Amino acid sequence: MSDPAKAPAKDPQRAALAVERLRTEFRIDGAWHAAVDDISFSIARRETLALVGESGCGKSMTALSVMGLVPRPQGRIAAGRILLDGADLVKLPEPALEKLRGTRVAMIFQEPMTSLNPVMTIGAQVAESLTVHQGLSRRAAEAKALAVLDEVKIPSAARRFHEYPHQFSGGMRQRVMIAMAIACQPAVLLADEPTTALDVTIQAQVLGLLADLRERHGMAMLFITHNLGVVAQIADRVAVMYAGQIVEQAPVAAIFASPAHLYTRALFAAIPRLDLPDQALAAIPGRVPPLDAMPTGCRFAPRCPMVQAGCEQPQVLAPVQVSMSAGHSARCHVATGYRVAA
Repeated sequence: MSDPAKAPAKDPQRAALAVERLRTEFRIDGAWHAAVDDISFSIARRETLALVGESGCGKSMTALSVMGLVPRPQGRIAAGRILLDGADLVKLPEPALEKLRGTRVAMIFQEPMTSLNPVMTIGAQVAESLTVHQGLSRRAAEAKALAVLDEVKIPSAARRFHEYPHQFSGGMRQRVMIAMAIACQPAVLLADEPTTALDVTIQAQVLGLLADLRERHGMAMLFITHNLGVVAQIADRVAVMYAGQIVEQAPVAAIFASPAHLYTRALFAAIPRLDLPDQALAAIPGRVPPLDAMPTGCRFAPRCPMVQAGCEQPQVLAPVQVSMSAGHSARCHVATGYRVAA
């Protein structure tokens, strides 16, 4: 049987972003342990890939690896390639990465209240990247920053240009974060749970804004979330992540119609349904294993209700993905019917 994860991502030279067999490790008690373990995916321009899973599964660390922001010396990218327009970011020195961050690849970080500088005006924070990366004068940078704030629909942007983050609501702060990320028109946008803690109405506005900006600027977007409802609204494809591995990938319609991996099914089962007033809320027992205590074989096996003989074998740990349909694969021998040799 072929092993798709050992092959390069599909058409990596044509993708805006292609991640190939990425492994990011952290040192714990003198030994290296993988927080991101041998994952591969690619994103085309004007496409959104949603990366979903519980907290602690490695979603944010995947984005930080792409940005070259893995904290050192306790962390490192141990293997794999990250191709941005065909260039391998893993091999670039730090000065070259600094030039790319905010220009060719940008990131919307979690929780804008802590990500924004509380002692700088929002206008100055948006203009800063234009000054640094595009060499604009202060006046030119402020003029362009104001245009970007208008583009992300900050009401009365000219008046609020000189206000501070604490004077903005959560939704408006998130728009400021988006403005900072798109100011230099990046080819790839990494959005790390940009709708967390927003109410449903503001969440819908932010999702609509991101989709509009993606089309207008031709960006590829990696959208990190644990909210499957958000995924349905914005994503073209979905990658489900568990314990540092991508356990299922599929087009968004396919994964909602027929989730294959038992972990993906458990995530869907945990979503409350408005049409079942007497339902009992479902939960996934246990927790995501720590980096230094990963199970052998399938990492979801200790929590899986359909665990069978063979799930604990090391062969399951290897990145063998069995095709379910066109573009739909899962790392689960129970769901796919793949027999693991004894």
